[in-house]
Amino acid sequence: MEYQLTKKSLMCPKTTLDTVAEQPVDVELNLPDYCPDAERIICCTLLPQIDAAGVSGDRLNIEGGACVRILYLDGEKGAVRVYEHSSPFSESLTIGESPSDCAVYVRAKPEYLNCRALSPRKLSLHGAFSLYAKVVQKSPLDYYAYESDDDLQTKSKRFTASALSGICHESFSVKEDIPVGSENEIAVLLSHRLSARITGFKSVEHKIMLNAELKLDLMYLSDREKCEISCFSYSIPVSRVFDCEGVDEDSVIDGELSLMSDDLRLGDDAPDGGAVLDLEAKLCFNALCYKDEEVEVMCDAFSTDREVQTSVAPFSCTAG
Repeated sequence: MEYQLTKKSLMCPKTTLDTVAEQPVDVELNLPDYCPDAERIICCTLLPQIDAAGVSGDRLNIEGGACVRILYLDGEKGAVRVYEHSSPFSESLTIGESPSDCAVYVRAKPEYLNCRALSPRKLSLHGAFSLYAKVVQKSPLDYYAYESDDDLQTKSKRFTASALSGICHESFSVKEDIPVGSENEIAVLLSHRLSARITGFKSVEHKIMLNAELKLDLMYLSDREKCEISCFSYSIPVSRVFDCEGVDEDSVIDGELSLMSDDLRLGDDAPDGGAVLDLEAKLCFNALCYKDEEVEVMCDAFSTDREVQTSVAPFSCTAG
């Protein structure tokens, strides 16, 4: 005789891709005519940026660019100069499945960069950066319960589990005109660093409201001839609403905001005579949303009339 059990499931996160891919950077470049000769290289920085990352079928496609920023002293006045060169890259990674609703985590980390001056106008650069990619999707975790009242005796455990109720993945852009002020004269942009952090969440029915902050740290020349180096910091508040099916005000949100790429340029002067910086940044928001569910799992059974054979399996849930 067979006893019919009721099969139920709990939605959990499943990591279908978690890998690292190395991208080489090999560039030989000639300084353009408007740049003076390089007498001495001060430093070289590798800045990989991601323009787009998306799932198509069973593959994760990533496109971006590797920017090389070179600070050097010119051979005429001994002034600090900066030159940037960017080359595109693309990577396609096999996921193994074709997820329809998933979170995609992609980041690029520079590993090393070597720069050698072949002549005052020709530079050779060799380096590499790593692409870290992870894809998380919903996956059912099955368990069994027995709801009949015949001669099968069962033992069950009741507990509260965090079930994955929704996944959010969205990229968006932030554009900002940053007034520097007349007291900060910017002659040459040397380098900058932009970082993003989450300051708060709020969830309502099928929506997530995000509050975040972008922080810009800038190093620049205030006088091209005297080579006076100055620094500047600026904070930008960011508010955004995302659609997320399955989330409500009782959901617990595991969210991550990552900076994919950014572009900073010196714009036209402000009305007060100060400089204006044009910033454009692309960010990616991923969120795994959980809700508590009461779960009753049958862990043992026996019959007073028949011999019973049972089998057990571990019940666990992890995102990997």
